[in-house]
Parts: sequence; C-alpha cells; structure tokens
Amino acid sequence: MHCAITDLASFKDPNVAKYIEKWISILPKNESFSHDVTQVFVISHMVLGCLKSAIPTREYISESDFDNAFLACGEIYYWLNRHDLNDVTKSHNLKKAWDILNQHDKGVAAAVIMECENSIRNSDSPRHLLRNFEKEPVTILCGSCEEVLEICRNALVNKDKQRYRMYAREISEILSYEIAILSNLGKVSDILILKEFVNDDTLGRSAIDSIKKIEERGYL
Repeated sequence: MHCAITDLASFKDPNVAKYIEKWISILPKNESFSHDVTQVFVISHMVLGCLKSAIPTREYISESDFDNAFLACGEIYYWLNRHDLNDVTKSHNLKKAWDILNQHDKGVAAAVIMECENSIRNSDSPRHLLRNFEKEPVTILCGSCEEVLEICRNALVNKDKQRYRMYAREISEILSYEIAILSNLGKVSDILILKEFVNDDTLGRSAIDSIKKIEERGYL
C-alpha cells in the first residue's frame, strides 16, 4: 500500500490528497501486521505534508494513550514536512502534539516513536519521496532530535512506568532503543542515567558502550 501512496505522490498534485487522507485515520493496533499499518500511517502523513495539503483537525480524546501518541506522531511527521512553512509556524503547530508525547507519566511516547521510526527505517519510501519532491522528507528523529532525546531521557529515568503493546515487543527492546538514542545524541550529563543499566543482564553491554561513546564525544 505504501508504494501506491508514493506513486500518487509522484504526481506532485495536491488533488491526490483526498485519496491519501483516509490512511491517516487508520491507527496501528496490537496485531501481527501492525508494522505495515504503521508504515502506511507514517508515510501518508509525510506525503500530505510534502503536498502542502491540509489535514483535518483532530482531538486527542481516545481512551487509549497509545492511540493519542500515534495521532501526535502523525501530526509531527506532517508538520515537519510542510516545507512551505517557516520554523515559527511549524513550531506553533507542533506544540500540541509534543505536549501529548511529553506526558511522561503515560509511559508510551518512546515506544510509539520507536515503532513509527522503525517502520520507515528500512523502507524505500522516504528515498522514493526524495525523488519526487525538491526537499528531502523529514522524520521525527531527524527533524526533532532534541525532543526525542528528552523523551528517552525521561523514559529511562522512569523505566518502571514504560509500557508496550506492540506485537512481539519486549520492554527491553524499548529500553534498548532509548539507550541507543542517548548513545547517539546524549551529553555527558546523560552518563548518570546510563550507569543505572550497566549491571543489567540484557542492557548492560549497550549501556557501557553508550557511555564510552558519549565520553569520546565529550559534549557537555
């Protein structure tokens, strides 16, 4: 399905948006094929942003914290790819979505960001979009790395509050993702967080390697 969406996007015609919009309302659920649904959900938002097509205003009223987090991620992918807007306007439109993801007590933001980013990490679709539009499509991790870093910091500090519900997911996989984010983006002050995991049977090796990587970078 994502191939069909990017094929439609290749026309660079805002009129095709009406055929893509339905896919932004289909939220990933806890099923064996959730990866494919997540990929379509993410790419649809990116394409609509690249097409400069308006999306419906949505309220975060679901009883599911995961659904609200997915809706927030979808909006972030959309606004990050509205290359026609300036940074001030984008920041204003992104605020509500980040407010949802920054509800650290819910314990779901890092898991949902991981699911969204992983769904397109090994996909040809973002590269396909690059051929169709003048500007490279932007992912959450590329366009909002500081925000993702802060979410992962809070998630590791409050690891007992972390929740997951994706098919065949383990909580250690989410924690490993968060450690990897600190490894690549973290500062020296994040070493204290990582030291809490050095004796963990599953995560200890990656925590130690991440500490060494940060020390070599030497970022304050």
